Amino acid sequence: MNIEMALSQAKFYIRQNQKEPARGILGQIIREDPNNSEAWILSAQVSDELEQVLYCLQRAAKIDPRALETHPNAPQIRAIISRLKEPPSPAPSTLPAQPVASAGTGLPGSQETGMSAAPALRPEDSLATIEQKVPQSGLEKKPVPQKRTARPAARPALKKKSLRPLIVVLMMLAALAVGGIFFGDQLRAMLFPAGTSATSIPTAMPTVTIRGTQVSTIDGMIMVLVPAGNFTMGSNPGDLMTLCSQYYDDCNMDWFTAEEPVHTVHLDAYWIDQTEVTNGMYAKCVQAGACQPPSDPSSSTRTSYYGDPQYADYPVIYVNQSDARAYCAWTGRRLPTEAEWEKAARGENGYTYPWGNSVPACSLANFLGSNGAACAGDTTAVGGYPAGTSPYGALDMAGNVWEWMADWYAPAYYGSSPSSNPTGPGSGQSYVLRGGSWLYDGYNLRSAKRGAGVPSLRSDNLGFRCVLTAP
Repeated sequence: MNIEMALSQAKFYIRQNQKEPARGILGQIIREDPNNSEAWILSAQVSDELEQVLYCLQRAAKIDPRALETHPNAPQIRAIISRLKEPPSPAPSTLPAQPVASAGTGLPGSQETGMSAAPALRPEDSLATIEQKVPQSGLEKKPVPQKRTARPAARPALKKKSLRPLIVVLMMLAALAVGGIFFGDQLRAMLFPAGTSATSIPTAMPTVTIRGTQVSTIDGMIMVLVPAGNFTMGSNPGDLMTLCSQYYDDCNMDWFTAEEPVHTVHLDAYWIDQTEVTNGMYAKCVQAGACQPPSDPSSSTRTSYYGDPQYADYPVIYVNQSDARAYCAWTGRRLPTEAEWEKAARGENGYTYPWGNSVPACSLANFLGSNGAACAGDTTAVGGYPAGTSPYGALDMAGNVWEWMADWYAPAYYGSSPSSNPTGPGSGQSYVLRGGSWLYDGYNLRSAKRGAGVPSLRSDNLGFRCVLTAP
């Protein structure tokens, strides 16, 4: 798992008030890196119980004594420092829940993640009551043997300086409980004041609703759920002519026939990879003997790309359709149909782009501007454009690299395609490509745009992602 990318995604879900996927990602981060103070602080933000908030903040402060001292409300917190004693060490019962196998998800080698909750304090509780309740919730001190009259020798290892944030947090929560004025979301509003998170998502983006997440234990890929239901597929030629004229002088209605007619498609529920498969993930398949290495280890501007640790979180390129299919099979997943890909990208309502109908910008995707100026001029790390997230929470569905589909390409297929779970023609000469890339303009980033590539095609702007049918 890429910790930095996962933290970025957790913050994005928090800004969207999507607590469940944030908890799942943070739980995975903490299991991989239990000393990540930022993950503990974010876990406090999405916890629904006061004692769970306290525990997460305690862990953060033990890891990094400065983590809470630098908080915007540090002066108010320090003001009550003398009112409580040293907080006790938490018992294992309040740790984030250990991973459990997904029940009924049908995901081989995957798991759903979450955070456990503890009993809440009541607003009317007195300080004495709070001190009685805290031990009952698993935060009690370990008993000291009767024969010892002094602290165990190991206790002084926690220096006074490192205990200050812990003392501060317990005091603050006790004071808030006695006052009875900040609980639940109000407490988090004080701990995490407005303006301290990352930049807000542009209003042009449709509402992002994360219906569920899973993390593969095979390759570490985060997947988001696309629920069963109908969506609008294809494009109206008249609308495309208007859009095309913003990019080209010689637009022709014949260019758009492959995307018509606009039609309603029903799809069963499925999980889709949140990002494109990365170099680091693909290397695991190569090491396992299930995949062939990319045909070229470079990228457009880098002589060393695949196999270079600094690009482990960038999309794998120079893989053909067979390579992509083999990787997905190795993980227990498969390549998406173009209908599955399009729904995950544009949502049920037929948005032009994953973020809505506003024109592409370099803050939304990695592509080639209409004036020929490149946003990056090569691939970028996956998940680097959270403002361009699709309605279901999928990232990089526009730009960065084109993506292989499972379907054979036929320009007239929409005229006879089934209305439920279409899988494309039975044969063909090329496979469908979707999503545009860093080398293509904004017109080609459209979620309904259909590209095509021969099965053997390998390119510096072509990659893939996988899907899994939900039970």
